[in-house]
Amino acid sequence: ISARSPATLTEANLNGATVTVSLVGHTFASGVSASSFALVSAVHGLSVSSVTGGASGSTSATLTLAFNSDFHLPSTLAVRVLAAAHSGSTDITTGKTVPLAPTPDILTDPATLSVNEGASATYTVVLAREPSASVTVTVASDNADVTADTSTASGTQTTLTFTTNNWSTAQTVTVAAAGDSGSADETATLTPTASGGGYGGSEYGLFVAIQDDEQSGTDYDADEDGLIDIDSLDKLNAMRWDLDGDGAITGGNATSYEAAFPGAAAGMGCPDGSDADDTPDACTGYELTQDLDFDTDGSGATWAGPVASPVADPNDAYYNGGGGFVPIGNQSARFNATFHGNGHVIANLFSQRSHHDAGFFGATGTSARIVAVGFRNLRVRGWNRVGGVVGHHQGRIAAVWVTGDALGGNTVGGLVGQMAGASSVVVASYSTAAAHTGNSYRAGLIGWIETGAAVRTSYSTGAAGQGFSRGPGTVVASYWDTNLSGIGDDSDNNPPEGRTSAQLRQPRDYTGLYAVWNAQDVDGDGASGESIDDDAWDFGTRTQHPVLKFGGFDAAFSSPSNRQTSAAPSTAPAPAPRCARSAARPRAPARSPSPCRR
Repeated sequence: ISARSPATLTEANLNGATVTVSLVGHTFASGVSASSFALVSAVHGLSVSSVTGGASGSTSATLTLAFNSDFHLPSTLAVRVLAAAHSGSTDITTGKTVPLAPTPDILTDPATLSVNEGASATYTVVLAREPSASVTVTVASDNADVTADTSTASGTQTTLTFTTNNWSTAQTVTVAAAGDSGSADETATLTPTASGGGYGGSEYGLFVAIQDDEQSGTDYDADEDGLIDIDSLDKLNAMRWDLDGDGAITGGNATSYEAAFPGAAAGMGCPDGSDADDTPDACTGYELTQDLDFDTDGSGATWAGPVASPVADPNDAYYNGGGGFVPIGNQSARFNATFHGNGHVIANLFSQRSHHDAGFFGATGTSARIVAVGFRNLRVRGWNRVGGVVGHHQGRIAAVWVTGDALGGNTVGGLVGQMAGASSVVVASYSTAAAHTGNSYRAGLIGWIETGAAVRTSYSTGAAGQGFSRGPGTVVASYWDTNLSGIGDDSDNNPPEGRTSAQLRQPRDYTGLYAVWNAQDVDGDGASGESIDDDAWDFGTRTQHPVLKFGGFDAAFSSPSNRQTSAAPSTAPAPAPRCARSAARPRAPARSPSPCRR
């Protein structure tokens, strides 16, 4: 039997190459196929893919070769032929082998390896020929996240030693793949380099495929910006079980949280925080990916009954025996994450609770960031510290608008009931919500502003016992509409900032009352007055109040029919245009992200 092929076969020409096998003094007794031939040298990943010729009575067949990712180039290629000889079948080995180049000095098994991120696997290394003296093999990785450890002792070693006695004994290398903050699979090549004993130079490297751990399960931070995606009321409700929004759920609430986020990847698929357990958990909060409406039965309302004591529509979600939505966070466990609306709207929220700190958020902490979201037609009821969006607020609110009403005992506001401390900031926001109370301190925007808290470049138009707010906190260029609210300019406010509808509608740019409105740090990046991210307002015409544009002027939105032009307190500006979501957005920083990610 003879075998012919290209004079030299390499990885570059081997796939699809042919080898011709000729019988000398014999013929094939019956037709042959690829299964009739085998490769004697036990080559990993190399096979006979097809055969031409080899019909009954013929003396020649041509084999077409193929290899897969397990292929490792051996020194020679030999072909074994299953042929019919005399009265039975016998195996006839070729007398000729086909040389392959280059000839490897170091063999690895397997030739490729798969490792899960955060885990390890092993492979073996052995010399292909006897050395003249001891040989040192050093293993180097081209990926910093993938390490090769050649020792069983403590500490990572990267060398193997072969002697004239053990050169043919395989030695084990442990490959470890570290976790990272990305969500993509990776690769690495571990290249062995030999020296001594007649050996020298690098060999073909071991290919390593790293399976990313964020990919096992549903990734709820699909754009990898560090904010968990919210696209349903169930997920919105589930924020209460992860108040810091890091994607790591602990304690007795895990089952409820997982019901809202079924099949979640580890840490919700969030970027990895590089903590001790190397688990993806570096999210900093949540973001809306669509509008949400609590009127789940489509009846047009989520409550019924008198203003002072309405009851929830039992056919809507979260009616809780008539109490409506339970506020997220309280004094002992505050919401301390980012909630980014991306310009989306939450409609028809109803919440009636028999306690303090009522609102969509009951109480927020110093790390809370509520950004770029609208609340349309909400109705919130509670005792003291009642706000449409937040009852008791620490942290930052930027580019938020609200319509509807809030009712409580003391410190009631259409947007926030009470602002507490130097970390509490409201900027570039507005409310048309009415504020009702049986006692004191109610206002269309903020019920009470404590010392150190600050309200900047915001306004309200809703009916209230007082126009804007009370308290010793700081108020900068923020106003209430004396006509629409029914409250005249009150000298007790610091400073008194009541303005008529005509005055508030007069400017059509950052002039007059609004001269400093584009000199604020709206996006929370620490810089004020940036032309893009801090430009939050659309001033419309001189018959309209300004509204938030959430990051892009929309000419159609300037129509008087879309904006507040009526003197009726209940008339609300239309929802602001939504942000155009970028194709690739950076991870959310710890401080408040931009109202629109550009």
